[in-house]
Amino acid sequence: MENLVSVIIPCFNAERWLKEAIDSCIHQTYPNLEVIVVDDGSTDRCLEIIKSYGDQIIWESGTNKGGNHARNRGFALSKGEYIQYLDADDYLLPEKIETQVHCLEETKANVAYSDWRHKHHSPDGTTFLDKIQVSGPKGDFLELLLLDEQWIPPVALLFTREIIAQSNGWDELLKAGQDRDFLISITISGAKFAYQPGCHSIYRRYSNTTVSTFNKKIGVTATFC
Repeated sequence: MENLVSVIIPCFNAERWLKEAIDSCIHQTYPNLEVIVVDDGSTDRCLEIIKSYGDQIIWESGTNKGGNHARNRGFALSKGEYIQYLDADDYLLPEKIETQVHCLEETKANVAYSDWRHKHHSPDGTTFLDKIQVSGPKGDFLELLLLDEQWIPPVALLFTREIIAQSNGWDELLKAGQDRDFLISITISGAKFAYQPGCHSIYRRYSNTTVSTFNKKIGVTATFC
């Protein structure tokens, strides 16, 4: 049997997007995965949506403690050999996990990364997909990360469980730049990164960015060897 992949979805008041995120996991071509949704005290319809999936997903709900707490809690609940973090307003393309699992197994790397596309949302309700963002190797991972010269969102990454366990996890005190900080921790822990060409994930961007959305969207820098 294929190794288990755990997809961890932190969720806070994301009723508009949550179903698409969960469905993108359920419809993966990879045959062995678990979907874990950690609701961070949502006050909208998120819990109703989560409960509608029955035993197709694993879920937990609690008081609002921030996205990083939800990510760490999801990891604690997970059993997978590989870990996919997926923000509730992003989504995966069908072959994403299968492609990156094969990449990790062939290269013996700790982190696989691929290209992605931005999906832009305007206040008038219109949307469009931007050009593919190519995230191929550009130099020393840690150096580029510290210099903020390359950026890759969590949706485009796949981690081994082992490297996350060796890191400091997600810093629950940070209010911004969480993704970048997490990747620095992963890199310092000795992670080997492997690039898998191809676009396999969609990352939303908003023209009417709120403070909370901005805090989520800034600071995922990455580098790669």
